[in-house]
Amino acid sequence: MPYFVYHVKEKGLLPDPNRLEMIDRFEKFPEASRRARELRGQGGEGGNYRVIFANNPAEAEDLLLNEQPAVHYGDD
Repeated sequence: MPYFVYHVKEKGLLPDPNRLEMIDRFEKFPEASRRARELRGQGGEGGNYRVIFANNPAEAEDLLLNEQPAVHYGDD
C-alpha cells in the first residue's frame, strides 16, 4: 500500500474535501515523511502536511476527513 502526502487546509466545522490537496505518492514511508518535512519547513500556506497510509487517494481522503479522536489509556 502506498503513502500519500496531503496538504490539509485549516479545518472548518464540517468535513470538506476541498480542504485536501494530494501533493505526492510514495511506496516507502521514509520518502513520504521526508517530503512532508520539507513542505512543513517551507512554511507558506496555512494548514499542515500529513502522511497517510491507504490503498488509494479516495481512501486516504476518507481517513483524513473522518479523523477519530486520539485514545488515551491510563490516568488523565
